[in-house]
Amino acid sequence: MFEITLYANKDFLPYFKLLHKRITTKTMTPLTAIICQNQTAIMSIAVPIEKLETVKHKVKKILAEYIVKFYKEQVILEHMDLVFLNEKYQEAFLKAMLLYDMEEEIAFVMHQIVIGKKIYLDSLYWYRLRALHEKWIDFITVINQNMYEYISGESFLELLRFLITMGKRKQDKIIILFHQDGFSLQNEKGHQLKKLKDETDVLCFLIAMNPKRIAIGCMEHFTETTFQILHYLFHGQVEYLV
Repeated sequence: MFEITLYANKDFLPYFKLLHKRITTKTMTPLTAIICQNQTAIMSIAVPIEKLETVKHKVKKILAEYIVKFYKEQVILEHMDLVFLNEKYQEAFLKAMLLYDMEEEIAFVMHQIVIGKKIYLDSLYWYRLRALHEKWIDFITVINQNMYEYISGESFLELLRFLITMGKRKQDKIIILFHQDGFSLQNEKGHQLKKLKDETDVLCFLIAMNPKRIAIGCMEHFTETTFQILHYLFHGQVEYLV
């Protein structure tokens, strides 16, 4: 057996629990132990040698995603003043910020992670991922410098539009359909990009993806407010499927 031990801030504990669920499958059940000792969350993963490389790759991919989510949210909450927005707007903006460039950031983190016997996530973040931290700080600084223009809830859409103009276009076209269990967001080839249950999450995903065109085939599942926001943010880019 090969043992991998992860060390993190105690607030990372929920992500260790999610990691355990995601690496446990019908064909592969690594032995795991998760504890919180003083201010440190610790997760140990024991893996048979013959399955080590498979587990390493899976742990690296999932861990990269959680590292970006955890540390990026910390930076946003610490360095951005969103008090002027109501609770719903704060949630929407935070989700949009977290999704912004997330795919590229996860890929970057994956290249920096080396799965060995011990991994200290705080050390990894402050040394090997320092460039990522500085990128987030620089991005937030630009937004804060323009924040004075968006000091009321009514101006929130302008703030989101500003976020869109700063982002890269990730998709040419996104098709939005609704199935029994929620919204299905697909590319123009019909491949599913994301499955979401809440229309606020759909808006945030569209902001992060910054598509050139949006095709909606489930008008009846959006509120009038959401339609107005979509049209405002993506003026002239929204079409409807009959």
